[in-house]
Amino acid sequence: MSVLNTLLRNSMDIRKGEGPRVALMFSYIFLIITALMIVKPVANAQFLSTFGAGRLPFAFIAVAVLAVAVSSLYTHWLRRIDFFRLIIRTLQAAIAAMVVFWGALYSDPLRLPAIFILYVWAAVIGLIVVSQFWILANAIFNPREARRLFSVVGAGAIAGGIFGGYLTNLLAAWVGSANLILVGAGCLAVCILLAKHLYRTTIDDQHLHRIRQKEQAAVEPRHPLVAIARSRHLSFLAGIIGLSVIVAKLVEYQFSAVATAQIPEADQLTAFFGFWLSNLNVLSLLIQLFVTRRVVGMIGVGVSLFFLPMVIALGSVLVLIHPALWAAIFLKVGDGSLKNSVNKAALELMVLPVPADIKSQAKTFIDVIVDSTATGLGGLLLLGLTAVFGLSVRPAAVLTIILIGIWVVLIQRIRKAYIDAFRSSLTAPMEAGSAVRMPLANTSIIGNIVEVLDGDNVPQIIHTLRMTRSIDQKQLVPSLRRLIRHPSATVRLEALKSCYPCHDPELVAAATELIADPNAGAGQAVMTEAMHYLFRHADGDRVSMLGDFMRNPDAAVSGAALVCASRESRRNPRLRQALKVRAEIDSLLRHIPLETDAGRAVRFKRTCAAAIGAANIASFFPYLNVFLSDTAPEVVKAAVKAAGETRHDAFVPAILEKIRSASLRQVCSDALKQFGPDIDRLLANCLSNPLINYDIRRHLPDILAAVGSQTTVTVLVENLDQKDPSVRNASIRALNRLRRQGKDLRFDDQAVVRCILQEARRHLNMLAALYYQIDARQTVAPSAADTAVLSLRQKLAGEIEKRLDVNLERIFSLLGLKYPVGDISRAYQGLVSGQPDLRANAIEFLDNVLDTDLKRSLIPIVETALMDRMIEQTIARLGVKIPSEMDAFALMLPEADADLQIQALDLIAQLGDPAYAGLVAELMAMAHPRVRAAAGGLLQRFGYLA
Repeated sequence: MSVLNTLLRNSMDIRKGEGPRVALMFSYIFLIITALMIVKPVANAQFLSTFGAGRLPFAFIAVAVLAVAVSSLYTHWLRRIDFFRLIIRTLQAAIAAMVVFWGALYSDPLRLPAIFILYVWAAVIGLIVVSQFWILANAIFNPREARRLFSVVGAGAIAGGIFGGYLTNLLAAWVGSANLILVGAGCLAVCILLAKHLYRTTIDDQHLHRIRQKEQAAVEPRHPLVAIARSRHLSFLAGIIGLSVIVAKLVEYQFSAVATAQIPEADQLTAFFGFWLSNLNVLSLLIQLFVTRRVVGMIGVGVSLFFLPMVIALGSVLVLIHPALWAAIFLKVGDGSLKNSVNKAALELMVLPVPADIKSQAKTFIDVIVDSTATGLGGLLLLGLTAVFGLSVRPAAVLTIILIGIWVVLIQRIRKAYIDAFRSSLTAPMEAGSAVRMPLANTSIIGNIVEVLDGDNVPQIIHTLRMTRSIDQKQLVPSLRRLIRHPSATVRLEALKSCYPCHDPELVAAATELIADPNAGAGQAVMTEAMHYLFRHADGDRVSMLGDFMRNPDAAVSGAALVCASRESRRNPRLRQALKVRAEIDSLLRHIPLETDAGRAVRFKRTCAAAIGAANIASFFPYLNVFLSDTAPEVVKAAVKAAGETRHDAFVPAILEKIRSASLRQVCSDALKQFGPDIDRLLANCLSNPLINYDIRRHLPDILAAVGSQTTVTVLVENLDQKDPSVRNASIRALNRLRRQGKDLRFDDQAVVRCILQEARRHLNMLAALYYQIDARQTVAPSAADTAVLSLRQKLAGEIEKRLDVNLERIFSLLGLKYPVGDISRAYQGLVSGQPDLRANAIEFLDNVLDTDLKRSLIPIVETALMDRMIEQTIARLGVKIPSEMDAFALMLPEADADLQIQALDLIAQLGDPAYAGLVAELMAMAHPRVRAAAGGLLQRFGYLA
């Protein structure tokens, strides 16, 4: 059994648990097609021998009329009984009809009408039972299973065509054409037993959910034609199927007309049809088994649809040039072999993204009504051709070539519609589950802003104030008047900054109160901003006003005034001289050593640092270096801010050093951002230098992203190949932020693709290491197991699994740099949603969007993320050869994060194998101090270090 499972997995990609479903569906379609391939040659031969090829157009029109009538009844039944019962009833009715036709063919009065009706009925019942089968297959297999398994299941149809054709050829002369109908009825009787067994043993809750979704379409009163008309995807699909049917009838006419002209005897003609139909099915089976899955899987569903029309076009050209029997055979074999293999699989896959609530009726409508109506149109076209040109096949060949041109255009259109349909299938569930959004339709944007500013959510108020400074603030003045007196100092500060463009007497009075009232709770930053506002909008001599504030006996007021004066006079030497800014800063600096109160000394240092940064007086810069080394965190923070305000390159190293402190990280980041584009290359050199502490390097991408220039993008892309995952993650996040901002920035696609493939390789390396941990735990006998080693393996496996999730997210973030961010985000959310159908749709969407090289590497990885048992298969499928656990560690650990490296070092220490010394020595050269310490200790234990 294991050998058989391996064979099925390797040759047909049938995975564990899928075998029973595939076998039952294969047998089901095998018997259906066998029955049809017995009945149709009988119907064709009886019709052509009795009425001739000239009556075929009338039969085609009759097929269309009967199909419309049957479809109406079918839709009525579909709304009243469940889908499985409808399948059984359809098969029972078909068996009864076959018995009636068999009796009528032996009754002279009924024979002629029975032959005509049998031809028409065989065409319609074939469409219905095959359509029912593929609707059932759509319910049983999800999109990813369908892409792999439809070629195998579809091979059952082709095998049935071969078997039925050869059986017809063998038995026609022996038992007579009419009696073969009973053999077909027997095949359908077995299908009833298979369908019941399929329902009892194969359908689980997940499949029932899909089927019930399709049954719910019966409650939908909307006509299927309306649903098709409203969907570009279904409209193009209906057009392609309709054109393919018309072309198929033209091909059938050419083949039948040439064959009838050269083979007049009925039984010989039956044998000829059976023989060549079987031959084309042999070719179709070979294509289905060895070509379809690879073609559809590698070049995509849309491109696969081009094969059939191209081959038919070639055959029609041959018939047009020389309408001999061999040319007609080539045309028919080419049509039948591809129609039932590559084209059939691609068309059925095209239906997968159609919403479940319309799929059942819409697909049946297309398969029956569109198919039959196209058959009728084909008949009318043939009537017109025969009326004008007689029974010549050349006009039919010309018309076939013209229709194929339209067919190709529709295929180009449906390729985009197919991807859009999957995109919609991913978007709808996420929008349904998303948080409630603020309604913008019933009120203005300004109204929503005011609603937020008048609310109680402080973080939201602060964010809104910062985000709305670029709009006309006059409309927000009533809200700003209230916010200046808000209990939160940060809200007051941001409100004052937003007030700056607005001249308003009430705002002037409120700002004055913040400075004058000692109980207002205004800190130095708030008072400085209030003075900044007054300096622009207050009445009277503003220079004298600011001078008075600087001479205020309250140190908080005078300090705020000094900072404000420094800011206002930064580019105004005359104002600086009038306010004596330089002298005031120098005086305060001289006073600091004399101050005996530690709290006041800290306040003076902060004031001096802020004033030096605001005034940008180079002669005072040495004091900033002193303050950067101060023991008081408040002083250091003020010095970092001031250093950023100076935009002087000499301060960058000191700011970078401070970024290692969590409490200073944000202020350091804000300070570096003030340097603007000039900081790009300087930070780029630091980012790519492995000798600089990684705690510094991993925060640089965020700072670069704030600059937001094309140089920033180039620098960040260049650093996507960093070994340190924290730096890679930060660079990817920064690039994604820039991409979402919608700026006119160019991303190097080739560099991004290289990084995606590198991340895919890292993912496989981690998979290999995980496989060794799982395999080692499962193969060690419990009695001989080293408990400590097994425990460490289990912990390491858990850590690797977490990193695999992080790595997968990193891969999708990189994909967002090459493809539309929204599409990739929706695909990722669908993948991690936990919903099997949504996951399968996400992978199918990616399979159609990604370039071939990325698809080849990423789709197996994405599928592995959903199924743990596929780890070994994926490693083998992608040709990853890792002979030992040590080799797996050697590939994974140098590019892993510090926590994972330390976890692996713990396991290596427990194993106690000195053979790992080389890998441990490599890890000792890593930037993270904890890794270096752990690796050094292990090398000491192995005797390599004293």
